[in-house]
Amino acid sequence: MFADLRAELATLPPVSIVAVGGLPITLEDGSHWLLGVPATAESVAEQLKRGLGLGAVLTHRNPKNKSLVELGELCLREGHLWTAHVLSLTVAFARCPLAVRNAFAFDRRFHLSWVEREVRDDPCTFTATASLREWYRVMGYAQEPSFRDEERAWFAKVGTLLAPLLVSKA
Repeated sequence: MFADLRAELATLPPVSIVAVGGLPITLEDGSHWLLGVPATAESVAEQLKRGLGLGAVLTHRNPKNKSLVELGELCLREGHLWTAHVLSLTVAFARCPLAVRNAFAFDRRFHLSWVEREVRDDPCTFTATASLREWYRVMGYAQEPSFRDEERAWFAKVGTLLAPLLVSKA
């Protein structure tokens, strides 16, 4: 699920999260870390819910003094995904078809970085950074017939990667 580009570039899984909010995931003593805390699906999901809650606090006015996590849960339950614009994720794609990289490259909502020697190679390795809201959209593209099968297959991999982080407890 997570990877450290410095330590794992040669062995990256097909899709992995390498940064949350622009802060890198690091590999130390065989475990992934984010800001000195173990990077697990549960810990990152909680932080993402806090971010969703932060995006919603002014809109919901919070008269019952809910925690940011509770507000984030509310956003997930109610489908208020507009709050996800306050968060960013960087996802690495390893040994990915060039057509998939191009699908992200032509979408100005994503910022890409790639291995220099693989600029025209197929397959290629790259990262894409965007708000969590845009990643929600990518998850939906897995069913979108306007994309080719190979692109939809990789969008489905993104959905599989992110689904555990975006589950409401409701």
